[in-house]
Amino acid sequence: METQIIAQTESVDGVEKVEVRTAAVETIRGTIGEDVMKLPLSDQTSYGAHDENLPSNSHSSNAPRGFDVSIPPKHSSHDDARNRVMETLRLFRSISRKLLQNEAKSENQPKRIDLHAAKIIKEEEMEVNTGKQILGEVPGIEVGDEFQYRVELAIVGIHRLYQTGIDSMKHNGISVANSIVDAGVYAGDKHNADVLLYSGNGGNIVGKNKKPEDQKLEKGNLALKNSISTKTPVRVVRGLKEKTPSGKLVTTYVYDGLYTVDRYWQETGPHGKLVFMFELSRIPGQPKLRKKSKI
Repeated sequence: METQIIAQTESVDGVEKVEVRTAAVETIRGTIGEDVMKLPLSDQTSYGAHDENLPSNSHSSNAPRGFDVSIPPKHSSHDDARNRVMETLRLFRSISRKLLQNEAKSENQPKRIDLHAAKIIKEEEMEVNTGKQILGEVPGIEVGDEFQYRVELAIVGIHRLYQTGIDSMKHNGISVANSIVDAGVYAGDKHNADVLLYSGNGGNIVGKNKKPEDQKLEKGNLALKNSISTKTPVRVVRGLKEKTPSGKLVTTYVYDGLYTVDRYWQETGPHGKLVFMFELSRIPGQPKLRKKSKI
């Protein structure tokens, strides 16, 4: 058992008031991804983790929430990396469920429940592993961990960007890739247990008015290319697309572990334009990947 701070926010005559109380709760150590309800999204548009153009109906610090937010203590007897990650994810999923429950009661609820919940997590300073960018393993994250939303990868420090598939950082003055998401967004991406063929960013058709073009060796593509010479590890997250019994297509994101970038080349993509292809090899000695992950 441990003590949690319960912060209840409500608006009275336009003024936000916060009631704080304590409660004894039980912390259970478990597996990330288990017993998680997949919440429906009415808008599939993605945004960057630090994108200022978030939907106008996203949560702001001045907006009432209408439900309790249980904040784990900053210094508890269970204050290790794994439990901090799981506490953050449990809080995110709890907030998401409450937002979903409130959606039918109010016309002002955001369409992107996941973005709204992630913003509350940030405001409550419950993000973990986000103080500075990490190259290699992320504390509290294990191979095989499952995530229901891209934003979950950001709030626990695996992959900062909500939309872009390649994240990068400076290493000894050189831009290198520190994580990629193989979500099956681009045609041609292939995956097996030890080798990943990954197509670069850019050049693809995003909207009806945009024409395909050759990919450029810049930003994330350049960072992946630089990772060949630096031999620095890249975290890989795999997106598994599966159908639910109702026929709805959902994506579960699974952390695959660390890879190195072996080589790159250009080839003609499905729209007749040049794309960059990268071959990554899984670093030996890591836990084996499961053939199939549950939703």
